[in-house]
Amino acid sequence: KSKKNNLDVLILVGGKGERLKSISKDLPKPLVRINNDPFLSILIKYILNYDFNRIILCAGYGTEYIEDFIETFECDNISLLVSIEEKPLGTGGAIKNAENLIISDDFLVINGDTLFKLDYDEFIDFYYVNNAILTIALLKTFISKNFGTVHINKEGKVISYNEKIPTKNGKRVIVNSGVYLMNKKILNFIPDKSTVSLEYELFPSLIKELNDHVYGFISESEFVDIGTPNNYNRALKIL
Repeated sequence: KSKKNNLDVLILVGGKGERLKSISKDLPKPLVRINNDPFLSILIKYILNYDFNRIILCAGYGTEYIEDFIETFECDNISLLVSIEEKPLGTGGAIKNAENLIISDDFLVINGDTLFKLDYDEFIDFYYVNNAILTIALLKTFISKNFGTVHINKEGKVISYNEKIPTKNGKRVIVNSGVYLMNKKILNFIPDKSTVSLEYELFPSLIKELNDHVYGFISESEFVDIGTPNNYNRALKIL
């Protein structure tokens, strides 16, 4: 098997999704239906095109719905595991909480409320070629206020990371897509049982500590986000 197939994939499905409440009601946001299928199911099926076979769902809010989803999700040859946080731990804390389930040295982390149609083969090759400890998949967009903006140098090393700053004058900016490939070493930077945000706390400090090993991979692929009612309605059309 290639290195790639041995990568564990963590999908962050623990958020409450306050902005989508009018549509999601009690459901965790990744389980809202897109034309009859839970969004999470569409996301997992996209990932499975790349032969990953071990997926860990990092759950928090509405865990029982996530467990039901796992029981009814039909797919051969994959392990679908769940890591449950007792209290909200943020995106970084959720990954730390799943530490004992992660087998591979490097692993993917994907936000459960977005689908970035990335070429995972290229993304993973880029990570290994650059001997990275963290690679953030990046997206070019005109809208930055909902995303972290990232500056990279010509080699692709991340120079700075700023969470959700609005940009002016209609320039295209490079933003965080919510897909990451990281090495287990990163878990040492996250304290146990603490609420830690990848975006607001961990990434800015990792860029200082590991700056030679934090890379950004830019892709022009389609990006679908279901986080707000407007985006959800757009997703219904796209998907």
